[in-house]
Amino acid sequence: MTQFENRIDALARVSARGEGILSISLAPRDPRDFPALVDEVGFLRECGMDQLLMLFYEPEAMGVANVAPAEIRALKAGTAKTAWREAFFDSMAAVRAAFPDLALICSTVLPDIVSYGQRRCLRRCFEVGVDAIDPPNYRAIEDPVGLVEDSLAEKVHYIYSVMCDQLTGARLSDPAVADKLGRILRRSFGELFVVPAVSGTVTELKGEAIRPLMEQIKELLKRLDVDPRIIAISGINTPQDAYEMTHVAGAHGVHFSSAYLKRAERNMPRSEIAAWLRQVKDAMRR
Repeated sequence: MTQFENRIDALARVSARGEGILSISLAPRDPRDFPALVDEVGFLRECGMDQLLMLFYEPEAMGVANVAPAEIRALKAGTAKTAWREAFFDSMAAVRAAFPDLALICSTVLPDIVSYGQRRCLRRCFEVGVDAIDPPNYRAIEDPVGLVEDSLAEKVHYIYSVMCDQLTGARLSDPAVADKLGRILRRSFGELFVVPAVSGTVTELKGEAIRPLMEQIKELLKRLDVDPRIIAISGINTPQDAYEMTHVAGAHGVHFSSAYLKRAERNMPRSEIAAWLRQVKDAMRR
């Protein structure tokens, strides 16, 4: 079992209140923009955001990960005037100082962790108040470079991702698939991402298509005595999507990346963004 708890684990209180967990992505900022970043995070908190993912990618080397175009643009805009890695850590430190109880996640890829120095990166994450890392393309079951073990040693949760398109239909009854899923779940402390669609896409999500997988995940988690929050991430765009993922599929919450970043990029009035996010929270409420 995990030997530590942090703000990721505390999100269980949001579920206990009958609310859906709302998670949103942002990009790091040039140090001169820290007041604007803190203001934006404060606005999102007022709209119901429970968790923040800060992007940690090399803006000019995006081919290493399946990242939405809106995330690339946000990264380039936010780190154009400074060293992007330090902008990330400084941004996280500024957000943590302003919001001591907000769950913070570093969303990254293995090359960027390794190039910074794996243990150094994880230690810096802990020092600035990051609660978890999310490296979606890493082969974490095999863990060839010991990233999962190193993250737990530094008291930073490692978040696994389950790809719905790879675990649907007849594959759910395949013993090899069930074994792979079990190996993921037994180390899914704090939080687990379930991916119903491709990041940055706009599709009509149906919870019924994902519900069998979610039921199997929950059964395995119960058997393994592990209780992470399950967040639907990628392709989530509307309050109806949030309803489908929580009330129908059974997730504890949803994550918005492109759906929010595109609105911010277009300078959509905050009143409109606030109305949209509050509708999302209402759609998840039980």
